[in-house]
Amino acid sequence: MDLKQRFEEFFSNIKGNDKVAIFFDPDPDGMAAAVIFNKALEKFRGKTADMVLWQDHGDLYINDENVNKLKQGEINKVVFLDMAVDQYPERIHKIKEFAEVCVIDHHKLYVQDDSLLILKPQLLHDKEPSSYVTAKFVYDLVTEFVCLDELDWLVCVGLIGDAAWRRWKPFIDKVCDKYGYDKNKILEGQLGHAMRTIASALEFEGDVVKVCFEEVMKAGSADDVEKSKLIKYKEIISEELFKAYKEFKQKAERFGDLVWFEFKSKYSIGSTLSTRVSFKEPNKTFVILQDAGEEFYRLSLRRQDKKVKVNELVKKAIEGLENASGGGHVPAAGGRVMKKDIEKFKQNIIKCLLEHGCH
Repeated sequence: MDLKQRFEEFFSNIKGNDKVAIFFDPDPDGMAAAVIFNKALEKFRGKTADMVLWQDHGDLYINDENVNKLKQGEINKVVFLDMAVDQYPERIHKIKEFAEVCVIDHHKLYVQDDSLLILKPQLLHDKEPSSYVTAKFVYDLVTEFVCLDELDWLVCVGLIGDAAWRRWKPFIDKVCDKYGYDKNKILEGQLGHAMRTIASALEFEGDVVKVCFEEVMKAGSADDVEKSKLIKYKEIISEELFKAYKEFKQKAERFGDLVWFEFKSKYSIGSTLSTRVSFKEPNKTFVILQDAGEEFYRLSLRRQDKKVKVNELVKKAIEGLENASGGGHVPAAGGRVMKKDIEKFKQNIIKCLLEHGCH
């Protein structure tokens, strides 16, 4: 039985009395994928997921607290979305002791284990995984069972959120024609605005992630997102990003092709900031470190021309560092490193880039 057939068997066997949990990465693509899967569940079995969980964006080690939540909630089916949890297969096996597990993700494949149901675009299609975002991947998988034409706009939010919309232009154009959106103004139009509104809410983290999920579940279009209670978060984050960008221009350190910037904010804006500055200089490697008042720095790495694989760069740079983690795509990656190890991490980044020949 191939992977597609295994997923079809998994989904088709979900019954009304099953306790299903959705576990997603809280970024626009992960949020879109979670809502799409939840809507598919509702149509297929008559009710939505019994539990929806998330950790901090990019935190892929499923902690004991969340494992216990799943177990105590008597969850017997868990779907991970937009999370490369196969980096920690022992955690998946721990959950498999009491539940069936399905991972749908578009990051690098970290483990080959036939006992696990792990679906990634590179395993099913001849497509570059970073551009086949999880929202689109999930949409294509579940629409074999239910019609979700009304969520095509949300797929676009995921595509825009992971900077993959250009590779799906026919799909984007079709959605724009359907809703009357200007197909020549994707980022500046309704779809781009909806993505930024969702991203802004998610950057508050905590309970606001739940609010965001509930609001997107209710939305019938990108326009509805802009009319929702999420808009207030967008205004706050826009101001915070403006301040961070101003500080970036004044304080960012440059070492050849490397751009290094450390800053402090209580909102999780490092990923958005790194994406914005990296598109202005696609031939530079950006390492953005955010101090969010914790014992570690949150990392966001970007290299838009893909001449440096930042997912591999961060993995090499954190080797041997206590409680450090990292991963992602070729042009965009994230992670975390303890504050006490920041100088060692910086040295490792510079060393890796020198070896690569891009420093």
